[in-house]
Amino acid sequence: MSNYIFKSLLLSKKNNQEIYLVNETINPTGSHKDRSFSVWIAKEVASGATGFAISSSGNAAAAAAYWCNKLKRPLEIFISEKIKKEKLRKIVSFCHPIIKHSTKQINQNFGIIKIHLVKKPIFEAFQMAKKKGFVFLRASISTQALVGYQSLAEEINTALPNLGSIFIPASSGTLVAGLYQYLKSKPQFHVVQTTVVNTLVKDFDQYYTKESKSTADAVVDVVGHRKKEVVEIIKSSRGFGWTISNQELKLAQDELNEINVYCSATSALGLAGLLKARQEKFKIKEPLLIIIT
Repeated sequence: MSNYIFKSLLLSKKNNQEIYLVNETINPTGSHKDRSFSVWIAKEVASGATGFAISSSGNAAAAAAYWCNKLKRPLEIFISEKIKKEKLRKIVSFCHPIIKHSTKQINQNFGIIKIHLVKKPIFEAFQMAKKKGFVFLRASISTQALVGYQSLAEEINTALPNLGSIFIPASSGTLVAGLYQYLKSKPQFHVVQTTVVNTLVKDFDQYYTKESKSTADAVVDVVGHRKKEVVEIIKSSRGFGWTISNQELKLAQDELNEINVYCSATSALGLAGLLKARQEKFKIKEPLLIIIT
């Protein structure tokens, strides 16, 4: 995977700042998770892993399915019974390249990939991993999940060796931790979450109104195992944590559409964070990079 880091002339002109983007949605399964799982799963297989289990309702499950298929290792995916059909379809599309499927089935078997719709996905994934001796793929608690982000950091190091600021959408904060570990320059880290889930950044941004639902529905980690680590990264880099409303997300998506970058609301959080930082007159170091996750 190698993504072209480019300067957006339009965004730079509109915001009077030097703004670069990296679009992770062009990865094989459409997100930055491919960086993590491609390396993580390969390393586990090289160490003798016979199979894997994961709890996820989105990009992590899709990436795990894709890379387990590539390496011909079984994967047990545990998903909430309440998952949206469109999310389930995306995951299923990466389970097997040719199989016909029906989202009405509760338990679906795609050769070496199995999907289970259950009430307690994390608990049951952990139990399955323990029972079968599989690797439990939970990025929020694994140091191995960070290693794959070295490739993205190296691309950034090459393209922007004097990077001043970076804006990163976050759920568990694994991407934040991975980039911080491997970036040679230590830019300001700006971590961006939603008015619904802001576990990592709630100690920073107080200027928002709580909403019942966010269009950035991939930001789901309410536990925050990496909170202490992420908060320290933000503070030590003199960055900030931003909480974004649905309206602010819509404005960010509209601006990205203007430069022909079409992505989910979650992926647009980085730009939304920058726009809010400018509104709050936060002193942002240049050049700055926005991660489209």
